[in-house]
Amino acid sequence: RVYSLFFDKQAPEIQDQIQKLVEVNPYQLSIQEYTYLANEIQRYTPCNTLIFGLGNDSPLWHQINARGQTIFLEHNQEWYEKILSNNPHLTSYFIHYHTVLSDWERLLHQDEANLAIELPCEVMQTRWDVIFVEND
Repeated sequence: RVYSLFFDKQAPEIQDQIQKLVEVNPYQLSIQEYTYLANEIQRYTPCNTLIFGLGNDSPLWHQINARGQTIFLEHNQEWYEKILSNNPHLTSYFIHYHTVLSDWERLLHQDEANLAIELPCEVMQTRWDVIFVEND
């Protein structure tokens, strides 16, 4: 109920995008979840937002923080190319993970240095206000 109040306060174009995303991707986020995340970005905008993962919702996050900086990091080359071909205005970097989820228990006992991800200088040198980590 509370999220519907926040949804109603979104700009009409943001409401339309959220509704379309939910219709097109029914197994992804709900209207309430998109609204919550949109509100979190809007609390800080203009801000520096870092999002691990590119998706059909990437233009939404970029639009909400249009006056700020939004950078996406993606590890799936096919998805990276697909999303950027339709949205060349997005700032995104292709990254490579050296670990896999199924090794989580073994990785708990590793030295932190073995878990580091190489990220672009721009990402490392920026103070981030909002960080999203998408799960796939």
